[in-house]
Amino acid sequence: MPKATLLSCAGLPDRQAATGGQEHLTYQSRRTYSSPTSGGNGQSPSGTYTGSPVCEATFTMRNGVVQQLVYGLASSGNWSLYQCYTIVQKCLPTAPH
Repeated sequence: MPKATLLSCAGLPDRQAATGGQEHLTYQSRRTYSSPTSGGNGQSPSGTYTGSPVCEATFTMRNGVVQQLVYGLASSGNWSLYQCYTIVQKCLPTAPH
């Protein structure tokens, strides 16, 4: 997959680095959760929070083309690797078969 395609389906990476002729684009998924809280002072209750990173997916590129994808859990806890799917799901239809 070319870099332009990756950027169009996954967006801008959270981190980017270049080493030894390779470029590494790292994306993070974050868990969003709701917790009811009182609004106070006449405001509506709200409580949607975005937590710390749950999964990281790093795409390694050479000559502007994805060569490798490595993903794993970015934080401890009772998380599933399914969290990583949210990073790559929009790119799957465009990936070569």
